[in-house]
Parts: sequence; structure tokens; C-alpha cells
Amino acid sequence: MAVILKIMNIYLVILLLSGLVVTANAILNTEGILIFPTVAQLAVPVVVFMALLMFGAAHGINAAAYGMLAGQIVNLVLVVYALRRWVSLPLLRPDISMALQQLPFYQYFILVAASLSAALVVPVANAIAAKLPVGSIAIIGLGLKVVLLVTGVLGMGMTTVLLPYFSNLVAKFNHHQARSDLSFFLLLVTLLSVPAALVLTVLAEFVTVAVFANSALSEVDIHNVVRVIQYGVIQLPFFTCGLVAIKFITAYQRTWIILLSSLVGLVLTVILGVFLAKLFGVGGISLAMTLSMAVSAAILVSYANYLKHLPVSDSVFIVFNWILFITLFICLHYRVYVAAVISGSAYLLLVAGNWHAMIVHAYGGKIPLRYRYKVG
Repeated sequence: MAVILKIMNIYLVILLLSGLVVTANAILNTEGILIFPTVAQLAVPVVVFMALLMFGAAHGINAAAYGMLAGQIVNLVLVVYALRRWVSLPLLRPDISMALQQLPFYQYFILVAASLSAALVVPVANAIAAKLPVGSIAIIGLGLKVVLLVTGVLGMGMTTVLLPYFSNLVAKFNHHQARSDLSFFLLLVTLLSVPAALVLTVLAEFVTVAVFANSALSEVDIHNVVRVIQYGVIQLPFFTCGLVAIKFITAYQRTWIILLSSLVGLVLTVILGVFLAKLFGVGGISLAMTLSMAVSAAILVSYANYLKHLPVSDSVFIVFNWILFITLFICLHYRVYVAAVISGSAYLLLVAGNWHAMIVHAYGGKIPLRYRYKVG
């Protein structure tokens, strides 16, 4: 219990630093500085990875936690440097009264609460792993760092681009284009993330075994790390769709649904994590996080459909993509190759429909003339 409390205290400091980093990144983005904050955030996974390689065998989860803290400090130092160099901001003597008059407290605190509930998922996973055999916390920490590296890199690029883009369309009252682009981006990330997730699940075993072949980890530990990574990376289609929906909904200031989806995801992580950990061990915790992410993403996409920002046909496309993706993953995981071929063929047919819908939305909801002739 003392170890868990220590780790959670470190995560609280990381959460505080994360808020400062996010605020600084938002300022840089509004000034048109997009590449630097995106690259600077890579400091976190890089430092964590180095910490695990150097101190992971001896200190386990503590190495990952302190590595994340050190990476977040490096990230904060870099963005503060960027603010002082490229943005004329009174960092030492800010005008607090002007800021308080213009700050939308309601939207801000909802987003803070949503971020907090999302950030608590990892400590919750560690707490559940603490009830499993010795070494489970280190295994879940090591596996989740790989998953967070993948989702973090994707999230950084999408966050940097999508929120300013959607906010600009909403500010100009270009709602038709915003809706078309929402459908386009949702279909695009679904189309790209599904094969990417399947490839990563295959590569996870080969890469993990190669990296830890001569380490202190036993064969069972390596197998568990592989399962954590594999069950974690299959959240990519849900994660990317949910992230697109979050940026779109934030631009329209309907942030309460983001908080609701985060809280539902956190509660499901606890319930499913305890249940699946008994069935699949430490890998079940990672699977619970993926299922919770899927439910959260479904809530956000359904809400966009409820507001009529997303056509029903596109929602059906996305849901069928998810269903076929899960089916294909299960078939490959348990080596049922005949069913995998059938599911893969059905998915390719669905991809063809996705491609046509993407073309339509890329041109503002209208089929361009050259494609109209091909269809006819």
C-alpha cells in the first residue's frame, strides 16, 4: 500500500505539470507555433523509455514513475523556453485581473475534471495489479508505457491540428464544413488505425521477446508483457475516434459529455479490471482499459450523431468497422484463420464504402464531378 501511495503522489505532481504544459501548448498553437510543442512532448516517452532501460530491472514501476516525472519536467522547460523566445507574454508579471474576466470557468473546470478522471486510469490499473502476484505492477507499468507511447504520439499530432481547426470553423459559423470534416476525420482515422492496430499486435510479440530475451524477466513475465501490449494497442480505433470527437465537441463547448464519457470509462476500468484480472491475469487489466475506451468513444460518437453533426450512415460505418475489427482480432489471436479470412474480406468491402464516403466529405458533402462519372 505504501508503494501505491508513493506512486499516486508522483502522478499527482505529473498531473499538475501536465496542466501547465497543456496551457503553454495552447498558447503556442494560437500563435501558429505547432511543430515545436508537438516535438517537445516526445520528451516524456523518450525519458520514460530510457529510465526503464537503465533502472527498470532494479526499481520496476518506480523507474517508470520517476521517468515520467522527469520527462514532464523536461517538456515543461522546453515549452517555457518557447514562450519566452517566440511569444510576448509577461510570464513574470501577468495581468491576472484581465485573465479572470475572460476565462470560461465552467468549460475549464469540466475539462480539468475530465482530464483528471482520464489520468486516474493508470493509477487504478496499478492498484488492481497490486492484488495480483508479485511483479504484476512492474509488468503492467512496462506494457502500458508502450501503449501510452503509441497513443501519446498520435494524440499529440491530432490535438495540435484538430482543435484549432474545428474552433476556427465554428468561430466563422461554417457549420456545414465542420460536420463534413468531422465525418471525414472519423472515417479516416478508423480506416488507418484498424490495420495499424492489427500490425502492432503482431509486432508486439516479436519485438518484446527480442528486447527482453536476455533480461531478468522470466518467460512468463515476457508473455504477460506481450499480452498487456497487445490488449492495449487494440484500443487505437476507439482512441482515435474518441479524440476526434472530443476536439469537435470542445469546439462547440459541449464539454459535459466529455466529462461523462471519462467518468464512465474510469468506472468501467475499475469494474472490468477487477473481473478480467481474475480471468486473464495482468493482461485482463489492459483489456479492461481498452473496453472502457471503446465505450467512452461510443458515447462521444453517439452524442455527435444525436446532435445531427454526424450522419447516421457514417455512424453505422464506424460501428461496423469496430465490430469487424474486434472479430478479426479475436480470430487472429486464437489462430482461427478461416474465420479471419472471412472477417478480413468483409472488412475490405467495408473499407471500399468508407473510401467513397471519405471522398464525399472531403469535398464538403458533394461528389466531385470526376467521381460522379465513375459512379455512374
